[in-house]
Amino acid sequence: MKEIKFLQTGDIHLETAFTGQNISLEMARRRRNELKEVFSRIIKTAEEEKVDIILITGDLFDYRFVTKPIIRFMQRKLFKIPHIKVFITPGDSDPALDDSFYRTFSWPRNVHIFLKENWEYVDLLPFNLRIHGFGWNQWEIKTSMLRDLKIEPGKRINLVMLHGDTFGCLGESVSLPISESDLRECKADYVALGHIHQNHRVPSKGKIIANYAGSPEPLDFSEPGEHGVLIGTLSKKGVNLKFVPIAKRKYCHSKLRITSEMGIEDICKCIRKSVKKEDRLNHFYRFKITGEKDETVDLNTEAVQELLQDDFLYLELQDYTTPDYDLEAVIRENLHTAPGIFTLKMKDEIDREKGKEREIITNALYYGLDTLLGKKVALR
Repeated sequence: MKEIKFLQTGDIHLETAFTGQNISLEMARRRRNELKEVFSRIIKTAEEEKVDIILITGDLFDYRFVTKPIIRFMQRKLFKIPHIKVFITPGDSDPALDDSFYRTFSWPRNVHIFLKENWEYVDLLPFNLRIHGFGWNQWEIKTSMLRDLKIEPGKRINLVMLHGDTFGCLGESVSLPISESDLRECKADYVALGHIHQNHRVPSKGKIIANYAGSPEPLDFSEPGEHGVLIGTLSKKGVNLKFVPIAKRKYCHSKLRITSEMGIEDICKCIRKSVKKEDRLNHFYRFKITGEKDETVDLNTEAVQELLQDDFLYLELQDYTTPDYDLEAVIRENLHTAPGIFTLKMKDEIDREKGKEREIITNALYYGLDTLLGKKVALR
């Protein structure tokens, strides 16, 4: 039984601007260079794993910011693997518009880009394999293109490549919605998907197997966990997949609970001790600070971040603490004024509630007290 070995990747977003993040221009430039390193690592992994084909399922680069130098960089890397076929389906961030580098640049002969208005396929006869691909050529696609794909039954292995949204709903998603029934009825032996940045197998009944490889390098804090590529072997008997970590950085979410006795130096010490030095200097960290703080202390997260800037590659703090108010004293000392009356009524409400509602009302109490007592109001 013939089988083909492949590397699946996508959503690399070369030359993305890293806008909307609280990072410096220098860090943004550094991250763009690291994406190039990751692309080089992907090519090296394909060689080491001795794959037959590479599948790039969209968003290889960012159309809005990509330049000729980055295209030439990819060209040089792809020229080094003439024995490996590379298949690319443009996605929603790198659509094959008329002036796209996908159409205007001379790509190596071992690279095939799916550029037609609808589905097309390429046959690899030595493997009895047909690769079906659809590439974006516009900014939005609201229709389920997978429904238009017709696969002939037979002994041929059928592999489908597509950049689309299995979490969106038809009529709502503008990122090519894909339903479970679409996947089940397309009759492919394997569907390689792009668009979702986490490694994820799409749950579906029946034989069909569909996977997102995820982004090989995470781009922000919405992409925690391990990132890499998929290495698979495919035959008519099925597909075997393994995940290969490849990312240079991680985006890590951590929590720190403090008490009202802790000062700024104590908080800094706890943050340092909670993460190994090697990890601190190599990954991005976001700390959620919870617990109670002295009501007289202004927990200035920017000041704490500045104190720790040499200890972390990147550190971001979020203040979810509550002031350590002596509520009985507030009521007693302000019995006939707004702070006391407000606190008394809110305490009664809190005592009647449970779970999430209790948490919401408790936060409302502290926001209200901060305002009534003339203190700085910080969102939690």
